[in-house]
Amino acid sequence: MISFRWLPIFILGASVGYGVARYLQPQSVKTEIIQPTAQITGIHKLPVYQAASTQPALISQQSKPLSKSESGYLLLIREAVSNKELSKAFDLLAEAQQQFGISAHRLVLLAELYQRRKNFKQARATLHQALEVDPTITAQVYLMIRQVVTALINAQVDALSFNEKVQILSEEIINDPGFANYYMLLGRVYYTHEEYADAITNLAYALQLDHTQSPILQPLIDAAKQRLENPGLVELPISDHGRALNVDVKLNNLPQSFRFILDTGASFTAISLDVAQKLGVTISSDQPTIQISTANGMIQVPMVILNAVNLQGALVEQVPAVVLNELNGFDGLLGLSFLNHFNIDINQDEGKLLLLKNPTKYMTQ
Repeated sequence: MISFRWLPIFILGASVGYGVARYLQPQSVKTEIIQPTAQITGIHKLPVYQAASTQPALISQQSKPLSKSESGYLLLIREAVSNKELSKAFDLLAEAQQQFGISAHRLVLLAELYQRRKNFKQARATLHQALEVDPTITAQVYLMIRQVVTALINAQVDALSFNEKVQILSEEIINDPGFANYYMLLGRVYYTHEEYADAITNLAYALQLDHTQSPILQPLIDAAKQRLENPGLVELPISDHGRALNVDVKLNNLPQSFRFILDTGASFTAISLDVAQKLGVTISSDQPTIQISTANGMIQVPMVILNAVNLQGALVEQVPAVVLNELNGFDGLLGLSFLNHFNIDINQDEGKLLLLKNPTKYMTQ
């Protein structure tokens, strides 16, 4: 069995072999090819496809002409979707399948309904079923699969296990090897699971496919290399600001750093309202809140989840945090919701902070 670590190299060899076979085949044979929108340079000449829209849109292209009665069903289904009557749309699709049998275009519609209901696992399975029924819609459906898989890997509800994420991404890489985001997602999955060599391999390959992602990928590659050289240990400088210790922190996938106060006495990590807006975090009226103690007494503040908090290689995902209107000029406060994942040693004389992975926090993962 081929190790996932060598999967990019394996795919390169398979791609070269496939290219030779294409060159030698008779000219009369016609095959469906997804046309690349950009081409990278260097040894690996795999296509980089146009990014798909993040919003699902019911497709109108059909692989073959439809009867009037079947077209009528599709009009009713689209009308139900427009009116946000998803249950009615599901029922109409079921009726159409009973009357006309399975078709690729109706399977795509069904997958889009699953996507709207955030059932990404079922949407992915249905899209692959549509490809089996009609392989001529490959280019169109792969764009939708990219949306669905990205949402599935990043989903917070019904989150997948490490092995499930690796399996899904590895399968999609074989089907769609030119999509850089698959390698980036797989690299982050390996990083979170502390398999840093595999993380570096996939992140570096993603960067080769899409150099525009360098501000996001390169810091993570550097962090993985640091963790590989110093397993479980991160050493970083700290500076004094009055009586507060401050550090540079990266949040979610943003390339810039934010200045945080280090506070081992705070139960939660906190971000300012300005940082929340930069992260695209919307504070709604029904947002969960928590009561905290401040210099002005007890207050209720909104609670959010940060996708990733990265302290120069010490990375924790899904970090609970509170949003405060103002933090005395700082971008945030690094509290125990992040720091509890590590054993901490602060050496103020040398201006160093040592974070050692706390294994008891990960025994159940």
